[in-house]
Amino acid sequence: MIQFFEVDPTYGKAYSGLAIGYEGEKVVEIYKKGIKNDPGEVENYLDLLHWYEQNNYDLSTISYEELQKLIPLENATGEVLARIGNFLYAFVNNEDTAMIVHEKALEKDDTLSLSYRDLGEIYKRKGLYKKAEISYKNAIRYDNRAENYNGLAHLYYILGEYEKTIETLLECIYYDEIDGYLMAMAYYKLGDYENALNWLKQYDSSDEEANELRKIIERKLSEQDKN
Repeated sequence: MIQFFEVDPTYGKAYSGLAIGYEGEKVVEIYKKGIKNDPGEVENYLDLLHWYEQNNYDLSTISYEELQKLIPLENATGEVLARIGNFLYAFVNNEDTAMIVHEKALEKDDTLSLSYRDLGEIYKRKGLYKKAEISYKNAIRYDNRAENYNGLAHLYYILGEYEKTIETLLECIYYDEIDGYLMAMAYYKLGDYENALNWLKQYDSSDEEANELRKIIERKLSEQDKN
């Protein structure tokens, strides 16, 4: 059994820092003790996941049932589950288990924009477009950052709803993170080459796809002028 230094047993971050001085299964024991004493502190969960990943656990294929055996989740808050779901989705590409974790997060707290946004992406990849739309709209409802609008706009784009794509992007036009290339593509699909070109001019000039599209649009505008 590990003999811990004197720390506030309810202060979860103390365990996260304490684990740095140990190796092997002792690290797991420290993190799990931190989780038990402070189940709302996310750092112990994420650090434990990182430890498993660095020690040859394949988290990209782990099921939810297997995850529960590695990490005690029974008292995890919705926010904690949202962060775990994001780790599984964004860092190890485990969409199926991330989806389950995010859905369970929303059962505990239905205001978690992060869970809605990730679920929007996951549902979109799985072809569950209506569920994706609802998720993105909920993400925007609770956090109107550009990332959420961009996700919804991309969904409309792949559905061929180009006007909705533009309308959605225009709702977050004051954000620097607006997806200018997606906006240009939507205008291009609608045959509005001037607006498409204007948006491309504001986009990254080193992007090869954007430069190719720009050349195509410039040719089309030139042809229109001749006619």
